[in-house]
Amino acid sequence: MRFFVVLLVATLICGFAFAEQTGRGVYTTPIDPLTNWLNNNNDFYHSHGYDLPDPRVNPMGLGIDLTVYEFEGKLNENGLDSIEIQNKWDMRNSEYSLYGVVKANPWKVVKKWLNL
Repeated sequence: MRFFVVLLVATLICGFAFAEQTGRGVYTTPIDPLTNWLNNNNDFYHSHGYDLPDPRVNPMGLGIDLTVYEFEGKLNENGLDSIEIQNKWDMRNSEYSLYGVVKANPWKVVKKWLNL
């Protein structure tokens, strides 16, 4: 569990790269042929463009979140909160989506780990 806390802190410190900022990586490995293959293979080259959405077509719609199950006992103490079904309908763009979501609360784990 400490690994996840360290990973979360490192991610927040380092930040995130947006798609427009990515390109070809520079890979180094102890195996020269593998390094050459990774650095020159087009499968690892991020060359396509990004189309930004039309600002006049902003999403607007309705959503319903339905809690199917709430965890109790040890699972809840270790950060698992609930299982939900989330339904979203974008009226403006005529898009519909349905998600199954497991909600977790890592703060419960951090508090338990730090004895707070």
